Amino acid sequence: MNFLDHATIEQWLVRLCRQVDFPGVELRFESGRESAPSIAPMQGTIAWKSPIESSMGLIGELQVLLRDEAVRPHFLRACELADGLVQMARQYAGLVDTVYAMRAQGERSRNALGQASVQETVEASLKSLLKLTSYRGVAFFFLDPAGATLQLKHYLHRSLQPLPTSERQLLMADFDRQALLDGWAVCHRRHPRDASWLPEDVRTGLCVRVGNGEGLIGTLWAFDRRFRAVEDRDLHVVQSIAAKLGEVLDQAVVTLYSANHRRMKTELMLASSTQPSKTIEFVNESHSFSAYGLCRSQFDVGGDLCEVVELDDDHIFTVVGDASGNSIPAAMVMTAVRGAIYALLEEVRESNRETPRWIEPARFMRKLNRMLVGLTASHQFMSCVCGVFQISSRTFTYCNAGHPVPIHLSGTAINYLPSHGLLLGVEESIEYEQSTMQYAADDVFVFYSDGISEALSQSNRLFRHDGIAAAAQLHQEGTSAEIVQSIWDRMLAHQAGQAESDDATILAIKLGSKTPASLKRPHLLGPPRRSTEVLQ
Repeated sequence: MNFLDHATIEQWLVRLCRQVDFPGVELRFESGRESAPSIAPMQGTIAWKSPIESSMGLIGELQVLLRDEAVRPHFLRACELADGLVQMARQYAGLVDTVYAMRAQGERSRNALGQASVQETVEASLKSLLKLTSYRGVAFFFLDPAGATLQLKHYLHRSLQPLPTSERQLLMADFDRQALLDGWAVCHRRHPRDASWLPEDVRTGLCVRVGNGEGLIGTLWAFDRRFRAVEDRDLHVVQSIAAKLGEVLDQAVVTLYSANHRRMKTELMLASSTQPSKTIEFVNESHSFSAYGLCRSQFDVGGDLCEVVELDDDHIFTVVGDASGNSIPAAMVMTAVRGAIYALLEEVRESNRETPRWIEPARFMRKLNRMLVGLTASHQFMSCVCGVFQISSRTFTYCNAGHPVPIHLSGTAINYLPSHGLLLGVEESIEYEQSTMQYAADDVFVFYSDGISEALSQSNRLFRHDGIAAAAQLHQEGTSAEIVQSIWDRMLAHQAGQAESDDATILAIKLGSKTPASLKRPHLLGPPRRSTEVLQ
């Protein structure tokens, strides 16, 4: 009877009544349920009866029927037996009430999502065990997730000494290990080593497995001062409590996991909403510079960085980066770098109020690197390329810190812009260089992360930078958006349904031939305008 309910009690009593054989006397159980199956008519006079009730109502009535007055001695023995069965059934009914109370407490624990509620549930079940059995103490040990140790979580007793230890190594805990394997084990104080598992004044300990359908949770111990054999009734009670304890704890773990999952999902949604726009679209006022980009994260948040910032009518700052790893760790690095970029841009704006001095990408990159080294661990780094387009001189000055080489398309020529130094966040003393190049009207620049260039086909072939260049050339005469779409479509076709393995970012910049009219007058650097702000 490991799992009890009122129907189980009824079946148990009916079975016992059928097994009783007293001359001229019959034991009979009448169920209190209206839907209970009918039984054979009475074969005598009811000479003794007693109801069996629980907090949920009448379970039934145990009766002693007398068929022959001459068998009075047998009748008295039958009444003694019936009285004992009634007392036992009432105790079992109390256990059923406890089980339902524990289940309700488990539901409250699930709703409250609090550790205190779970503790109250465990304590209530242990108190019930002491009430329903003749044991003097009970303890619950929790098996750690690694399966190496058992930690004491609760110990209730009636005037017993403390337990010898609150932590047990499973490899050395013979009785706990046996209970976890076989369901239960008994420890009698017959050997000095038995003192390690029992309180000082205890001679018998019953250890029962606590688990659920998914695995093991721990062990439940019941203690007695006497040397005693384990009675079936007490074993059934302890096993029933242990089974329901496992169910309640399993519900608590699932609830906690679900609550954590919901919390993480909510936080990820909030974090995702604060990340840069996943679609970048920017055109300056003179239409001499247009940019279009896509940034897709493998998870809710990602580590790819892509920004286009108009410093003034003649200077546009661009940066593309890729933080190491994926999801939250990468997003934290990217967010730190992005914040530093805008702080440095503001610093440049403040310093240019009196004497205009434009951003030097190499110096800019050195500052980013020192910041990242100071903020992050050694395994957290970022590849990055940043640069400034000057519209009036048609020059692009850039610095590449270990990022995949940008592509410059000019007519039929394809140029790959090399790197200038190590990744950001690796070594504080790194010095970076920068390059300046001339571009012509209708030239195209393509920046991307390795999620594009390292996209794999079904035959494990990389898309590579030459695949990106070839796709860009197909729509080189089109808009920056058409160029990005061409690259993206051919990258997806290259993957042929393969799952994405990394964040993926691509930015195309198309240069026009018009010169800003505002350059005819002096211009100081004003507040930076981001691509998303321009769109709004």
